[in-house]
Amino acid sequence: MEQYIPKSVVLAEIKRLRKAHSGKHGCDEVGLNLEYLEDFLDTLEGKEVDLKEEIDYFMAKEWEGIEEENEPFYGMIKNDLTSVAKHFFELGMKTAQEGK
Repeated sequence: MEQYIPKSVVLAEIKRLRKAHSGKHGCDEVGLNLEYLEDFLDTLEGKEVDLKEEIDYFMAKEWEGIEEENEPFYGMIKNDLTSVAKHFFELGMKTAQEGK
């Protein structure tokens, strides 16, 4: 999220809105919804993932018992998996930016 809008800016705006609506007749629900939104933002923090480590784990699990040096296509498949993973990660990021 930080790469698009700093979280601190979003949280400051939520706090401003909560303060502006606090105590107004019928606005308790607005304040509560903003509080839920604030909590929700904490769930959006991205986890750093080591793609090489994940591909190695996947290959070890899927190709259990096959030694890399004994399988001529192992390296090629590993490279293809890395390319596919990067493609779909970038596609997901693009879709998230477009709000679709």
